[in-house]
Amino acid sequence: MRKIFINADIYTHEQVIPHGYIDTVNGKIETIGRMDQVDLSDHEELIDITNHNLSAGWMDLQVNGIGNTLFENVTNGDGIEEIGTLLRQQGTTSWFGALTSVPSTKFNQIKHVVQTTVGKFGFSGVHVEGPWINPDFKGGHPSERIKASSEAHVEFVRAVSLYCPVIATVAPEIIPYNELQDLLSMSNVTVLAGHTDCSWVKSSPPAIHGCTHLFNGMPPLSSRMPHALGWLIGNRSRMASIIADGRHLQRETIQVLKRACWPDQVFLVSDIMPSDAIVTDGIDCLEDVMLDKTDSLVTKTGTIGGANSSIQAGLKFMVQKVGVPMASAINMVTTVPAALVGREQRLLMAGHGTDLVSFDNQFNVKETHQLN
Repeated sequence: MRKIFINADIYTHEQVIPHGYIDTVNGKIETIGRMDQVDLSDHEELIDITNHNLSAGWMDLQVNGIGNTLFENVTNGDGIEEIGTLLRQQGTTSWFGALTSVPSTKFNQIKHVVQTTVGKFGFSGVHVEGPWINPDFKGGHPSERIKASSEAHVEFVRAVSLYCPVIATVAPEIIPYNELQDLLSMSNVTVLAGHTDCSWVKSSPPAIHGCTHLFNGMPPLSSRMPHALGWLIGNRSRMASIIADGRHLQRETIQVLKRACWPDQVFLVSDIMPSDAIVTDGIDCLEDVMLDKTDSLVTKTGTIGGANSSIQAGLKFMVQKVGVPMASAINMVTTVPAALVGREQRLLMAGHGTDLVSFDNQFNVKETHQLN
């Protein structure tokens, strides 16, 4: 079946094509170009994107949940469908379910959900955040869930990685060397540093791939301790996520970071939480987290505990508040995270079957399109 998207401003990973088209056949992109280059004489479906932009579907590598559904409590496909459907309405077509220092009592349930639903409703992987985190930088993680050592969690990561890519966030100064090496040796696992006090002066794990939500859950760069930020700037091949919701980071902080790093080093995550569930019942993966008067998720001591908005809001903040060009911002939710977890097939280019999202310049989503 030949389906052609026409009259869109198209954002690929390499260029912007004003008034362009995307020609697809049987769920795969054939060609991308300007409207004056396309032959419209033979097609089954013509989709007009006039006055809207078109890009690859947005990718979020840290989704704790949304609405009333917490990922770690999902037991079947209904919960995955609810999360995926709500995210897709906001432009996110690929997402990693995040686990906040999840207890071992939930391992079998989560493995079952992964085995039976991964690849459906945009569910693409799992982000295991903790339990190997520094208790002094735990954020909203419940203290009783934090562990310095857990072979059981290592084996859980190994088991899940047989079915989908996994991100493991650890504090390098906390996790035992043998457990860190086990994680680093797994072919489908990306290891990031987060909730950490690692200075990278006394301890420099060269194989760690990057950092989780840079600046949050870690000390700042200082004169004698570069910490995670200094390590990232000094390592061209490493990457880091940031939460651009206007609460976790000020716009000026992001502006400095973008000037200091290469364009393909920094990407966006939402760290979104199921705020409806928090308001009604609370959730056990966070320690005394509530919505404050600014609609932000905070603990009773004022510590931020996740976000209350999706990648859609992060993109809008990056372009309208930080001043990042739209093409660069879109790469931060498509090209860069896809490269981190080895999902380059999600790029908008010939031969690929990635999802598409059409949206206006205010990042209001018109529609998402599933090619394959």
